[in-house]
Amino acid sequence: MSSEEAIQLLQGTLDLIVLRTLATMGPRHAYQIATRLQQVSDRLLNVNQGTLYPALVRLEQYGWIKGTWSLTENNREAKFYAITKAGLNAMGEETLRWKANGRPGRALVGGGVPIVNHLRRFVARLLGLFGNKRIEEDLSREIASHLALLEEDFRRQGMTADEARLAARRIYGGVEHAKQLHRNERSILWLEHTLQNLRFSIASSANRLASPRSPS
Repeated sequence: MSSEEAIQLLQGTLDLIVLRTLATMGPRHAYQIATRLQQVSDRLLNVNQGTLYPALVRLEQYGWIKGTWSLTENNREAKFYAITKAGLNAMGEETLRWKANGRPGRALVGGGVPIVNHLRRFVARLLGLFGNKRIEEDLSREIASHLALLEEDFRRQGMTADEARLAARRIYGGVEHAKQLHRNERSILWLEHTLQNLRFSIASSANRLASPRSPS
């Protein structure tokens, strides 16, 4: 397996777990999703919590999840993500492929994403160029919320404020690194990759239409 295929496999696995978490547990903020990810993967994915954000960006650009700001049970602000109807459809198709192949199928890996979702993501990236300041402010706000929730949990476990702050940043990973991953995922630098996936999707659709149908 090439390094690119391995990355796509990890993305497909991560995306499916996020979708299934939101489908079964309802709207969740990033900290809750990250905690669930560690539980269901038995830590096999071994990713810092901050690396979850590119997946959230990707899924939201595809129109499979939607994020809105609200308050937690402890009255802290957080951005909650909910799965959309399109996300439920994508999850259902991918689950069937997973059962058949024992690994993510093409719905969530590379070019198997429907053309309309690639176009939607491309438009989202273009629009993001004009609202970059707002997106950066929203990201900083969400990361601050995530770290505050982590610190709160560690303090409930008996840590001092300083210990909880250090532990939260260790679990989350590098803040600036997480921000850069977020920027890379939403940026126009992925134009070439998007166009490549579009070409693959168009070719796959053309092949299916050209394939002779078996007599009924």
